[in-house]
Amino acid sequence: MKPRKPKHRKRNTHSRAGTLIVVTGMNNVRECLASAHVKTHKVFARQGFDLNSIGRIPNSIKVEWLRESDPDFQELHQGIGCAVSPPHWGGLDTFLDGLLEQKKAPLLLILDQVEDPNNLGQIIRTCEGAGVDAILHPHRRSVGLTNSAAQTSQGAFAHLPMFAIGNLRQTLEDLKSKGFWTFACENQERSIPWHAADLKGPVAVVLGSEGRGIRDLVLKTCDTVISLPMAGHINSLNVSATAAALLFEAVRQRQTPLP
Repeated sequence: MKPRKPKHRKRNTHSRAGTLIVVTGMNNVRECLASAHVKTHKVFARQGFDLNSIGRIPNSIKVEWLRESDPDFQELHQGIGCAVSPPHWGGLDTFLDGLLEQKKAPLLLILDQVEDPNNLGQIIRTCEGAGVDAILHPHRRSVGLTNSAAQTSQGAFAHLPMFAIGNLRQTLEDLKSKGFWTFACENQERSIPWHAADLKGPVAVVLGSEGRGIRDLVLKTCDTVISLPMAGHINSLNVSATAAALLFEAVRQRQTPLP
């Protein structure tokens, strides 16, 4: 892939913070306690739960013990849960500039109006495992970090930067000006096979919503349209499955070849 010469343009886009997120299960609680970007306000535990199994809990974090008669007792998966503030990752431009100073080939995922929180949670988990540097999604008509999304991510949300953006087309243009190549995944005539795309440089992959796909104007703004082969009667995959296929293809291409 030829390097794209960066241009300089500044925008002040920030990640979106909301009310407290409540997650349950040992993985979620461990990752929240381990993350420097998550403030844990309270830990909930069933009577008799061994707190040592999830690591050290700072004295500043209140532990609330639930009895079997408490309404939320059965909701505590694996007997443990916590309430946290959603991570705040600062301004997108500042984040991207710092990222480009640290890495030659950042990898971003952009979600165009994905609305299912469980899909988002699976995508967050996949992105964190694949080494994706950040997820971007529109403010409007797009699910953010809900309890369900955080729960499904199994704690990955505590480590993976997410940014809510305004105008997706403008964001794509800004990414191009910073040297990113943009790839949209959509089955159409001009699509090239996913394995034929060069995903080794600074790359932003765009995936569309569960029902409508990627909007036309967003498609036209992307450099290249890629597609996955579909050999059955169904002509598309779930967006979280598509994310896994494409992102780990990027991982494969970026791995150093064995001698």
